Amino acid sequence: MHKISVAGDQQEVQQIQVVLDPVYKKFRDGGMTLENCERLLAFLRKGANDPTASKGMQLLRFWPYCLTLISNVLSAGLELEHEDTREARTALHRLIAKNSSSFKTKTESRNGIQQLVVYFMPKTNKKRKRSQPPVYLRFVLQKTNEEHFACFDKLSRQLRRPLSAFSYAGTKDKTAITFQHVVVTGVDPDRLLSVNSDPATCIRVGDLKYVESPMHLGGANGNRFSIVLRGLTSETECTTEMMRSSLETTLDNIKRQGFANYFGFQRVGLPTNTVRAHHIGETIIAGKWEEVLRLLLTVQGGDSGDVAKAKQLYLESGDVDAALKLMPHGVSVERQLLQGLKRFGSDAFEQAVQSITFSRRVMYMHAYQSYLFNRMASYRLRQYGTKVVEGDLIQYDSQNDKAVKAITATEADELNCTREDALSLVLLPLPGTNVMFPSNATKEAYIKIMEQDGTKDALCESGPLKGAYRSLVAYPRDLAWSWEEQDNSLSLQLSFSLDSGSFATMCLREVLHSDI
Repeated sequence: MHKISVAGDQQEVQQIQVVLDPVYKKFRDGGMTLENCERLLAFLRKGANDPTASKGMQLLRFWPYCLTLISNVLSAGLELEHEDTREARTALHRLIAKNSSSFKTKTESRNGIQQLVVYFMPKTNKKRKRSQPPVYLRFVLQKTNEEHFACFDKLSRQLRRPLSAFSYAGTKDKTAITFQHVVVTGVDPDRLLSVNSDPATCIRVGDLKYVESPMHLGGANGNRFSIVLRGLTSETECTTEMMRSSLETTLDNIKRQGFANYFGFQRVGLPTNTVRAHHIGETIIAGKWEEVLRLLLTVQGGDSGDVAKAKQLYLESGDVDAALKLMPHGVSVERQLLQGLKRFGSDAFEQAVQSITFSRRVMYMHAYQSYLFNRMASYRLRQYGTKVVEGDLIQYDSQNDKAVKAITATEADELNCTREDALSLVLLPLPGTNVMFPSNATKEAYIKIMEQDGTKDALCESGPLKGAYRSLVAYPRDLAWSWEEQDNSLSLQLSFSLDSGSFATMCLREVLHSDI
């Protein structure tokens, strides 16, 4: 009669479970010793609040009397075995930081030896308590020749609030004087108004009011624009009157027929840039992390001397510390990248990119979606013209922006016969996981580009972007204009409104038949 070794079986099962644990596997694959892996995994499984963690099990019998002692034992952390060298400690620190967000590591002197000690991250020990609801303060933000994210980086530092404390309906152009509503939490009015005390900044705030909720992207009904185009000239030899007549004909056509609803260069990046925003978004979506890092650290024409030197130094030598010393503190994205490399390791490209703020990463991915839309809008208009055609997408319920369908040939003919503005109903998708594509040649054109870029699966099946729909053409509302002629120089003053998300620069591009 055979006896069953229960203890032995349990030990074997536990060992198998340890070996199969994904955290254990990451540590082992990274070169951590078997003993350190098992000790670290046991420490993680017990949890910082578990009285049986570490040496706390030995004190359990004295529980009523030893709460303080147990706390002291746990707070002492977990010592790992390693060689007494800085290189060994650095390698362990990077391995743990790269593969687990539950721990933090410190180098401490224990018994005269420099020892790497592992602790639980402070926020894993207790849940956040919310005693009071957040207070939302709305204000009008005026910025002059200031890039959107650079503006909010400055506000974040000056008010000592994270970027997540600010909410708004959309981004504004850099090269303009812009006004928009913003909501912030955790800031009192006097502190917010202190922003105006710095005359050197191009940022002003005013019209403060407490509100009940934050703002949301796309939440605005639209934007009003007042624009003056000065010093208008013609590439051909024509009189001022001929130029005025030509421009007024164009403006009348735009008023009736609208213009291609392209995303502006503010979204996809200027054509003159070495690296455009949509290039970065494409590589993020495709998961080409080393390429993302290289693009973000490529020297651009507008970079200051120190920024250009720091970027060039890293690209040529890979020296993270030296590049960080050169990189100015006001340059947030590049510094976040380099700090990520310093923390996680010189080859931890994905972790370095994840060190960039979430809003920035999403901005780059949206830039790629916008780039796809622009290319497909041109394709659709070139392929089918200004008539609605079979397979075009339209919104069949004006109260539900998700009520979208591909129309039949009969429906297309009916719309073309009954509506002069039938093209205003046509939508194109910004590719994502929850949108449909037109059921005509435009769909194949979308798929071809995404497959070439290596983004199709990540965008349409498993990626983080849900996608959306956007009108193929935009119509300016309340479009009005006036002329001013002085010293043989002609100026055109325009005022109009556009729906949220439509770009005034693309309207001007249509007026002037040139890029703005």
